Amino acid sequence: MKFNNIVHDFKNIKSRNYRKVWEPFMKKYRCDVVCELGVYKGDNFMEMISHEPKLAVAVDSWKNDGVHSSRDASYSQEELKKQYAYFKSRVRDLSFVQIIQRKTVQAAKRFSDEYFDFVYIDADHSVEGCYSDITSWYPKVKPGKFLVGHDYHRRFGVVDAVNKFIKDNKLELILLPPSTWAVIKK
Repeated sequence: MKFNNIVHDFKNIKSRNYRKVWEPFMKKYRCDVVCELGVYKGDNFMEMISHEPKLAVAVDSWKNDGVHSSRDASYSQEELKKQYAYFKSRVRDLSFVQIIQRKTVQAAKRFSDEYFDFVYIDADHSVEGCYSDITSWYPKVKPGKFLVGHDYHRRFGVVDAVNKFIKDNKLELILLPPSTWAVIKK
C-alpha cells in the first residue's frame, strides 16, 4: 500500500453527525481486528464496526477516577454506569465484540504485539495519559496498519503527546479534519 493512497483515503472519510463513517476505509484496508480506547456510549465504536470485523474490542473503565483529563470526572458514577449499560445493550447481539472494563494501559497488556489492524484512542486527554496510551498500544498494531485518535486540538494534551510520539519515532502524521489524527505503523 502506498502512503499517499492511504492518506488520500483517510482524508476522504466522510462524517455523519460529527462521527467518521469508517466502513469503506475499514473494508478496503481489511481492518478485521479493531479496538477503541475510551468508548463512552459507543457512537464512534458503532461506526468503526459497521463492517462487522472478526473482532472488535471496546476498552473503557466507565469509572469516575477523579482525573479530569479522562473526562470521566465530569460524570457521576451513576451516569457512568448508565453509559456502560447503554453501550452493552447496543452490542449485546454482536458476538464479535469484546468489552474490557478497565484502564487502557492495563488492558493493553492482555494483547500480544502486532495483534490489531486498527486502534482508535479517545481516552485520557492529558499529555501523560495520551502518551501512555500511544506507547502502550502502538506495539499492538500490525505493521502497515493504523493507530488513530481523536481530539487533536490545543485545548487538550493530545497534540503534545501525539507530536512527541511522531517525532521520537520518525513517523508521518495524518490529520483528518476537524480533530482526528492517524499514523501508519512501521
